[in-house]
Amino acid sequence: MTTFTLTTGADTIVGTPADDTVEGTAATLNATDSLDGGGGYNTLALFGSGTFDLSSLAQFVNFQEVDVTNITGGQSNLTLGNGIGLTVNVDNESGSGGTINLADSAVTLNLGSSANYTVYASTGAAAISTSTYDGRFFLSSGDATVTVNGYANYIWVSSGKATVDLSNSFAYNYIFIQDVGSINYNDDFIGGNTNYLYVDGSGHELDLTKLSLINNNWYLYIGYEYSSSNVTVDVDSSSLSHFSAISGNNNEKLQTAAATLDLTHTSVTGSIAITSTNATGTTFTVADLTTAEHVIGSPGNDTLVAQSFTFTAGQRAAIFAQGSVETIVDSSGAYGPDGSFKAPPAHSRRLRTTLDRRRATRSPRTIR
Repeated sequence: MTTFTLTTGADTIVGTPADDTVEGTAATLNATDSLDGGGGYNTLALFGSGTFDLSSLAQFVNFQEVDVTNITGGQSNLTLGNGIGLTVNVDNESGSGGTINLADSAVTLNLGSSANYTVYASTGAAAISTSTYDGRFFLSSGDATVTVNGYANYIWVSSGKATVDLSNSFAYNYIFIQDVGSINYNDDFIGGNTNYLYVDGSGHELDLTKLSLINNNWYLYIGYEYSSSNVTVDVDSSSLSHFSAISGNNNEKLQTAAATLDLTHTSVTGSIAITSTNATGTTFTVADLTTAEHVIGSPGNDTLVAQSFTFTAGQRAAIFAQGSVETIVDSSGAYGPDGSFKAPPAHSRRLRTTLDRRRATRSPRTIR
């Protein structure tokens, strides 16, 4: 193996048929350099802080790996060029992070324990991994896999297929959908310890029933990151089962087409209405008053069922007045909009019996 060292001048390097390494710093890697790794498996090893722009070099071909090592302090910034697939390993022990710009070819980016990095993906496929904190990953039209083994990382998905794996993370991490109108429904979001999903896109609609969410302990925030309003999120009981809480920012809507919607494990707060598009109506089952107060219903025959708590007459009247719920059921009985006692619909009685039986045998969930 041969090791070449860059100078501050214009370097022309052609590697050997074997595995070679070219070493440099921000001061010695410059736009006039022409680097050809030759044969074998070749590595560009960059050291220290500063900006390393591979897209500006006179030539950069026949390299398979780029290593960035910084033990002295300061940011280490890297920009890749188009037309060359690479494995990039970053070891920034200073904790100062930096910015990494990917390009149009496939890249494997290993950040390891290098914290505070901002990564901008591009049209090329990307496999990104981090085991630390405060990484910011802006995905693009290229397919991307982001594996997070740390905490407090932030991932913005885009039109490319995104696989975000948080399963081995040990605290909270965040996924952002800036515009739900451009979501790729092939995305896979694999949850870990605590997972926050922020969705935006004023006037647009997100169908959570089509999105692959794995594991629980998800928290959904609608319209908060970009101050969106009138965002509609379609749900059913299965998609809701992943979420511990949902909050809306400004006139948002949680909507279902199902005949029944189980909200007993999901609290709903903020400026958000819970509605139905089912022509015959929906039975909404809730476990707390705040969530119940967000149920508006639909033109169909809707029923609101309280699980393990009882409404006051005033609370029932307020819920009837704000929407089109026809029946409210709690442990004291079933009531119509005029306050009269009435028998609940048969499907509501069956649903309550089923839920009661399940809760009698189900172990408590723990949210950490």
